[in-house]
Amino acid sequence: MDEQLEHAWKIKDYISQYIQLADSKATSLVAVATLGVGLLVLLPTKLLFFESVLVGVSSLVLLISLVFALASLWPRTPNPSSGSGSIFWGSVSTYLSFADYKTAFDKSQHLDEVLLQIFYMSKVAQNKYLWISRAVQWQAFGLVSLWLSFLIIRLF
Repeated sequence: MDEQLEHAWKIKDYISQYIQLADSKATSLVAVATLGVGLLVLLPTKLLFFESVLVGVSSLVLLISLVFALASLWPRTPNPSSGSGSIFWGSVSTYLSFADYKTAFDKSQHLDEVLLQIFYMSKVAQNKYLWISRAVQWQAFGLVSLWLSFLIIRLF
C-alpha cells in the first residue's frame, strides 16, 4: 500500500474513533437527562409557586439538554459520490452488480476517496462535538436546578 494512502487510512481511523467516542458521550448524556426528567415524578404533586417554577425550569433545561444530545447522534454523513466511489459502503451499495463494483474499484483513485471520506468525517465529528458541548452545558445547569428543587422541596 502506498505510504500516503496508509497514512490517510490512519487519519480516517483516528477520526472514526472520535466519532464513536462522541456517540458514547451523547448516549450517556441522553441517559442522565432522561433519568433527571424521570426523577421529577418523585416530587409531590402540591408545590409552592416558586418550587413549581424551579421544577419547571429544571424540566425544560433537561429536555433541551436531551434534544441537543439526541441531535449529536443524528447521522449526517453526506454521500455526494453515490455510485462513483469504490471504498465506502454508501457508495459501494449503489452498484447494481459485483462486476460493476469491481470495474469501479480497479479504476478508482483510492487516496482521493479516503481523503474525501476524511473530509466529511471531520465535519461530522466537529458537528457532533458542538452538539455535545451544548448538551453538557444545559445538562449541568439542569441537574443543579433539579437537585436544588429536591433540596428546597424537602426543606420546606
